[in-house]
Amino acid sequence: MPATRTRKPPEVRRQEILDAVIAVAIDRGLDGITVRDVAQRASVTPGLIHHYFPSLDEMLTTAFGEWADRSLERTLLDARDVSPRMGLAQVVADNTPAQRLWNDALSTASRFELLKQRAHDLSVSYRDHVESLIRAGVGDGSFVCADPRATAWRVILMLDGLVPMVHVLGLIAPLEIPAIVGPVVENELGLETGSFTELALAMMRSASTP
Repeated sequence: MPATRTRKPPEVRRQEILDAVIAVAIDRGLDGITVRDVAQRASVTPGLIHHYFPSLDEMLTTAFGEWADRSLERTLLDARDVSPRMGLAQVVADNTPAQRLWNDALSTASRFELLKQRAHDLSVSYRDHVESLIRAGVGDGSFVCADPRATAWRVILMLDGLVPMVHVLGLIAPLEIPAIVGPVVENELGLETGSFTELALAMMRSASTP
């Protein structure tokens, strides 16, 4: 007798599809991803994917948005009970292969209106988080910064630029990131030379230790 196919609840099947989008995107990038790619990864038919997500834009936006929401929620949670300096070091240390999804979403957003708006909103939320850490440090006297928003953007843009160099082209090793970003942060925030760099490096090494 042929094996009976298990019918999964809609919410389970939907999540499997979204997980497949992220898995394919981490492997090959969001740009150029197709419904067929996702269907193959999720072991479903393209028709079933269209049942849950009528357009490619909706599928990419939902998958990226839910992934980014979880990522940002974790970042905010990690920074809740630590000093502004520690929180900012966590931002620098959290440069994993999955971060290329942010870059991919930005480069792909010009072709998809829903994805563009979602990427915009998430980028504002992330900027607000980094800016709030800097403002908190200025408030408690640990940072000196005349324009926290501009500094937040400079840090974010530097980290974004490092993602393809580290995780796509392999030109920079992950543990080299603090030595590149740290001196800029120290200069921007009036910190002792090497102090932030050493902190961010220690956090990256700790995170990579099993």
